[in-house]
Amino acid sequence: MPQVETQDEEAVLIERGGFKVDRARALDKIRSYRRGDVGSVWLFLRAASAAGASAAAVRRTPDGFTVEFDGAAFPEDVLADPYSALFQEDGASDCRRWLALGLIHAFGPGLRLVSVESGPKDGRRRFSARDVGLEVVASVPDAGDKNVVRVKA
Repeated sequence: MPQVETQDEEAVLIERGGFKVDRARALDKIRSYRRGDVGSVWLFLRAASAAGASAAAVRRTPDGFTVEFDGAAFPEDVLADPYSALFQEDGASDCRRWLALGLIHAFGPGLRLVSVESGPKDGRRRFSARDVGLEVVASVPDAGDKNVVRVKA
């Protein structure tokens, strides 16, 4: 067993370990601290900027809004688990974090659906969800090449 020296006495290391974070509870806690003065559209625009977008468009729709932007596509693993960026100590890009925060912020009362389409034309994917834990990722045929976020209330 390794010996650990302290100032006063010698201590013996008994065991090393870690702990697990309950992701569902952590995401729920993050959601409970949403700010009412910051709409998810701004968080999605921050994701667009971090993705290197040269242009972004926000369109109001009868039942919500759409944010469309160029720049780097969200990789398939990000669409499969967009919240993972919030649990990585380092290595997650700002783009991924802003997307995750935008999604969590969008999950509020009255939300019917939030979706994110991204990727090249031949491998485009769509993340869609009604709430945290109710996500679906599927292929999108014959779609454009821009990143598109839709929020329907």
